[in-house]
This record gives sequence, C-alpha cells and structure tokens, in this order.
Amino acid sequence: MAPAVVAKLNENLNEIIADEKVRERLVAAGVVVKGSTAEEFGRLLTDESERWNTVREAAGIARQ
Repeated sequence: MAPAVVAKLNENLNEIIADEKVRERLVAAGVVVKGSTAEEFGRLLTDESERWNTVREAAGIARQ
C-alpha cells in the first residue's frame, strides 16, 4: 500500500478513536484502545505473528 495512503488511514483512525463515544463503545466491547503510528502498528503485527507462531510450533500445530 502506498505510504501516503497508510499515513492518511492512520491519521483518520487515530482521529476516530480519539472520539469519547467511540472509545466508550470499543472499551465496552472489550477492545484495548490505543492509538499509534503506522510503524508501531507494523511492529506490533510482526511481534504478535512471531509470538503466536512460537505458540503454534510448541503445540505441534501445522502451519496452514
């Protein structure tokens, strides 16, 4: 995805979750609301993928 598109989506999403009513609904649904940069979100996805891949391997579950 083009960096400009990623930046605009990130900006818009951070604006949306800054709205108190939106935050309240997300929290009520069990969501941890935390804004970030696109780079931080990318690192989170990479870290979580590695984490759960380790769990999958330890459990002997084949990659699908």
